[in-house]
Amino acid sequence: MPFLDEIAARIVAQGAGVLNQTLFLSTKAVLPINPSAPPFTAIVEYGGMTSRRTQNNSSTQRPSAQLVSRAISYPAARTQAQKVYDALGGDNGLFNIVLSGVFYVSIIPVQQLYDLGLDELQRARVSFNIDVEKYPS
Repeated sequence: MPFLDEIAARIVAQGAGVLNQTLFLSTKAVLPINPSAPPFTAIVEYGGMTSRRTQNNSSTQRPSAQLVSRAISYPAARTQAQKVYDALGGDNGLFNIVLSGVFYVSIIPVQQLYDLGLDELQRARVSFNIDVEKYPS
């Protein structure tokens, strides 16, 4: 299972999103355009750090992702982003956890929630990024 699917499965399991309804993966996802759509979050993978070798010469991967929540109002976008942030461990992140059968050393937020401005449909966007260290999927 790819990295984004594993992260999405955690968010869904924590009740912070429904895949392809309020949670979308990658830049190829078709996002809702209806202004009355419920708040939703898109997850986009971006360049993380290079793999790290362990003492037994196996590697851990270190991908990163940006999570952007959108809604017609800023409070609704922020509430949605906070749910997703909390599903991924909040300020503490997650450590030594198995997601979809893959061992994750860590999932760490890079920063607090921040206002990313309006999108092309004038929806508020609230975002945060995560850095991850995991065994290969």
